[in-house]
Amino acid sequence: MNFKSFFVLLFLFMFIIVGFQTEGNAFVGVVRGAKIASKAAKAAKNSKKVKNLVKTLKNKRLSDKLLLGKEGKAKNIQNITDITKAIKKGNISGERLKFLGKNFIKVGKGKWRNLKGTKQFRVKPNDYLGKHPAKTSPKYIGPHAHYEYLKLNKKKKKLDVYKNVHVPLAGFDY
Repeated sequence: MNFKSFFVLLFLFMFIIVGFQTEGNAFVGVVRGAKIASKAAKAAKNSKKVKNLVKTLKNKRLSDKLLLGKEGKAKNIQNITDITKAIKKGNISGERLKFLGKNFIKVGKGKWRNLKGTKQFRVKPNDYLGKHPAKTSPKYIGPHAHYEYLKLNKKKKKLDVYKNVHVPLAGFDY
């Protein structure tokens, strides 16, 4: 049940209860029901959970400047290599969709970001071709993809990568 339908049902319930308590004056019941429903709505808005939900809906996505801008690197970036999982050649776009969700945008060649600006999937030509090693790998893993986690750096007014997970690409014949 969503937020709006909850309050509609609450209002109807209050209208029925208060309407029956009046001495046949339906208008008084409607006014009292509306006042009670209004108070209930205000009380619900004050709850932390509802405030966070409303805040999330208002801030569904970042500004275009932030979303499409070049990312920086956090001071203590976590570089991780996950060699237990490999992405098959034909499933790169499926993995991107799984990681970013359905609301994402291409921000550069081989780089996609979710609209909230919290995640980035990257497979640039040098990553795809395996022309550089993943920084954290104990050995050269060859072609790989990046699952990157972003946070807003308010001082620099840009997104910073704070966690970068390297995942090998499988099924390539070079």
